[in-house]
Amino acid sequence: MNDGLRLDKALLVALRPSDVTNYLRNRGWILDPANSPRSGQLFRFPTFPDAEALVPLDRKFSDYAGRMADIVLLL
Repeated sequence: MNDGLRLDKALLVALRPSDVTNYLRNRGWILDPANSPRSGQLFRFPTFPDAEALVPLDRKFSDYAGRMADIVLLL
């Protein structure tokens, strides 16, 4: 997902998973541990059942920046 926005890869990689999960929780997103993969945490927004954010837990993943970009664009 990109939607025409240019997001700085270095800034996306700098996002810490713990900061992103705290941000989501503080804004009403709910962790869905039953559907979270071992490599990430899946969050859902209660009033929008189709909205989900998958936070990768390791910056070493080759698609880490892309997954963080998905979350930034979703929010």
